[in-house]
Amino acid sequence: MKVSLLLEDLYEEYEDFLKGRKGALLYHSVKYKKMLQEVLDCQAHYLIAHDTCRIHAVLPLMIKNGTWGKVINSLPYYGSNGGILADNEKAASLLIKAYHEMLRKDDVLSSVVIDNPLLPQQSYFQHNLKDQRISQWTTLYPFDEQASQKLMEAFHSSARRNVRKAIKSEVKCAIENNQFDFLYEIHNDNISAIGGLSKSKEFFKAIRRIFTTGEDYNLYVARSGSRPVAALLLFYYNNIVEYYTPAIVSEFRSMQPLALLIYQAMCDASQRGFNLWNWGGTWENQNGVYKFKKKWAAKDLQYNYYIQLQKSEIIRSESADILRLYPSFYVLPFTALEGT
Repeated sequence: MKVSLLLEDLYEEYEDFLKGRKGALLYHSVKYKKMLQEVLDCQAHYLIAHDTCRIHAVLPLMIKNGTWGKVINSLPYYGSNGGILADNEKAASLLIKAYHEMLRKDDVLSSVVIDNPLLPQQSYFQHNLKDQRISQWTTLYPFDEQASQKLMEAFHSSARRNVRKAIKSEVKCAIENNQFDFLYEIHNDNISAIGGLSKSKEFFKAIRRIFTTGEDYNLYVARSGSRPVAALLLFYYNNIVEYYTPAIVSEFRSMQPLALLIYQAMCDASQRGFNLWNWGGTWENQNGVYKFKKKWAAKDLQYNYYIQLQKSEIIRSESADILRLYPSFYVLPFTALEGT
């Protein structure tokens, strides 16, 4: 068995390895790899352990060159989960060794592996700092005549009220995969209002070039009359739905259009045979976001960021400079900076 870089001639075999494997998320996929390379202008360094017959383990890595050196992430972009997927311990050990050898190079500033919440924690990765997130997941019921009712009954009463309020307000929901300009505009408004970093227009364009409409993703849109008032971008991979980008026109928030979008999309996903809904990661201090996800019958899974900081002088830097020089990459927790 040996370790190699993933090249294009092994893409199909790589996807076959991921197919149906526990913990294989959208973020491991070849299409997501292409999207990251295009949007982030970074270098892919996907490691595979394989023999002459097949792939036995994978470790997706992206590298960003910058002023202070290279930053390695598994994976970058809004906390995309990474880490090792393996069918045996020997193959996993080979990838761990190869990863640690990468860290010995003088030009590495930091390296980060983000745990996979569906697998045992991967604390064997070398690290001198650690960060933590809460992952939240809703189980979707196998589709039958009672599936939508079972879902509704599993939700907190406030979620049920919000869905009914949207229905009473005559909000209508549909898949409208041509409404990315609306999604981008409202997403940007929503994130700017809370001082966050919104996803770029290039990201939304790359989705349509790289992913397959209706198969890999759907864009749900809620309308009040003819006016679009909310949107929800979902990705589909293996048996999992990724709750990726919600957006809502602020003046229509009281109608609860996003609640109806979520409920409709969950029912549709159940009908298509998906059984897990991934709400993504939440910081421990994001109480409002956590409670919002929790009311949709979401269960908690803890996971970690394993950070190996190689050049400690960066702790004297400003967070704004780190974000500017390594956009969408995780370098270190900003709580470790001297000025915080």
